[in-house]
Amino acid sequence: MGHGIIITLVALSYIAHSFVSAEHTSGTSTAACDEDSPVRVNTTDRLRRLRHLMKTSNLQGYIIPSEDEHHSEFVPEYTRRLKFISGFSGSAGRAVVLQERAGIWTDSRYTVQIALEVDCNWNTSLDHVSLVDYIRGDDEKESIRVGVDTRLVTQSWYEDTRRVFNRRNIELVGSADNIIDIIWTIGVGRPSGAPSTIHVHELRFAGETWQNKTRRLRNKLLQEHADAMVITALDEIAWLFNLRGNDVAHTPVFESFALVTQRYAKLYVKRGLDWLTLRVKRVLNSKGCNETSDKCVMVLDYSDAYSDIPLSVSNMSWVMVATSCSYALCGAIPKEKQLLRESPLLLFKATKNSVEIEGMKRAHLKDCVAQASMYAALEKDLSEGRDWSELKIGKKLVELRKEQTLYHGDSFETIAASGPNAAKAHYRPSTATDRRVSKEEMLLVDTGGQYTDGTVDITRTWHFGEPTDFQKEAYTRVLMGVINLFSFVFRHGVTDAQLDVIARAPLFDAGLMYGHGTGHGIGSYLGVHDGPPRISYSPTRPGMVLSPGMFFSIEPGFYKPNNFGIRIETTAMVVEATTKYATDTELYLKLEPVAFLPFDNNLILRDLLTPKQVNCRQQSNSSRLVNSQTGELAEQVQ
Repeated sequence: MGHGIIITLVALSYIAHSFVSAEHTSGTSTAACDEDSPVRVNTTDRLRRLRHLMKTSNLQGYIIPSEDEHHSEFVPEYTRRLKFISGFSGSAGRAVVLQERAGIWTDSRYTVQIALEVDCNWNTSLDHVSLVDYIRGDDEKESIRVGVDTRLVTQSWYEDTRRVFNRRNIELVGSADNIIDIIWTIGVGRPSGAPSTIHVHELRFAGETWQNKTRRLRNKLLQEHADAMVITALDEIAWLFNLRGNDVAHTPVFESFALVTQRYAKLYVKRGLDWLTLRVKRVLNSKGCNETSDKCVMVLDYSDAYSDIPLSVSNMSWVMVATSCSYALCGAIPKEKQLLRESPLLLFKATKNSVEIEGMKRAHLKDCVAQASMYAALEKDLSEGRDWSELKIGKKLVELRKEQTLYHGDSFETIAASGPNAAKAHYRPSTATDRRVSKEEMLLVDTGGQYTDGTVDITRTWHFGEPTDFQKEAYTRVLMGVINLFSFVFRHGVTDAQLDVIARAPLFDAGLMYGHGTGHGIGSYLGVHDGPPRISYSPTRPGMVLSPGMFFSIEPGFYKPNNFGIRIETTAMVVEATTKYATDTELYLKLEPVAFLPFDNNLILRDLLTPKQVNCRQQSNSSRLVNSQTGELAEQVQ
């Protein structure tokens, strides 16, 4: 899935740096907006109303993050305040509204998108302007008060920003509410935010009881000398307690907080215990549960977390807190009690057990059947002169996935991009931008389904006519990057970041590149982006060691602006590799494909491939293997 290669907290760490503390030129920048864009949102009235509320609250500025209370990459629609106030629908961004101007920051993934979606009320070309300089402008004397919702920013961001602001005579005014909620109501189209039904993720799919998972977590806390852990990430909570929901589109999670101590566990959900089904209550042993038992889970109301968690840990010595915890919640826990750590649940969750591994394989097999059938119908119709559009592709895929067992919707909104639309790495088709699929253009489709037994993310690029020589070479070099990773054997201890350049090397040889990461982790009936492992190089990120049972996307690409885009994404699993001379004490690994969907032979320059790459391609994605895995449907798209 190309539109979220860099996990949210990493992307936002870049934004926060330039947004707050960078030494940049002060002043504002003219908004690089497109007045004629069909997806542009008119924000004039919304900004007018927000500025009126700011004035009545004695605020000269107001900061709007894209995050929710859990700092998720994908958030419930009713929490998308940045999208409402600015029109920007990307997953990573922050804005500030002042009385005379408004600015919005994001990362390089959304450069094209933000120019199309945001109107001329906003300054968007702010790569070299920090937040503090933007607010101050040319006036260094006047005292300024700037508000922010402390539920939506991390402790470190709030404290760092407050320090920077203080040096420039700006007061950061934090509160655990949001004035945008006053103007964005159900009456003007805001979704209700009512909680979804929470259901049990059965043991035959989870492969491990919640009791054993909490036992593992408690053992880890003991190793860290921690008395408890505050958990705010929705996917971690869903995984830990073997529960799933539907509060976030495409991701089966539910809004919640959790506290796990050595003696008990608490789960905070909307509407509390009364909202849970009898089945969930029984699985959690919640009836009559209290703080004297570690064999049950107490269930409290979601809003109680902000007061109950700080109170519950008040007599403890050390509390493990994730760096993503909000200032509103974890800022209420004394600093001297906090152990700021990356959540151990991230690694637990990323390393699939044998049941989850088999489930992921089944889910990808089912999705490949649906995708192969769609491509066969598409190619046949194009050859006979029948029309297809980008949106029709997504609808057809849903129709075909419904024929598969345990399907629960798509893992993200299908990215079907034809011709120049595919040159935008994060393009999403809409009724305003829907483009006809043509035999004269390349077609990129990034898509995947959610199944009870696994989460899928696959991308293929096609040309159903006569591609140019350059299109063939670019495609082949992208494919060579995929093959390079599948043919690479590495010793345990190699990190995910170190694999990135292996996929890029064939493109580098020709002076080509792509601006996103090479891959990301994938959850098991959870998020399509599953941290912490990812194949992406950063000079500030050391990377993490890979282990058997981890699932990745491998998705190099190439994008020629206003012309075409190429991305090839295949899901891989980390497995042990057999080597000629390794001893029993040495562990060597490789990446094994679990998605068997054909590549486009029409775009491959075979003379560019080395003999080893040809052999690996035949082994990993040959027509023989595809047909044996997905049946006759795959034969039709060869």
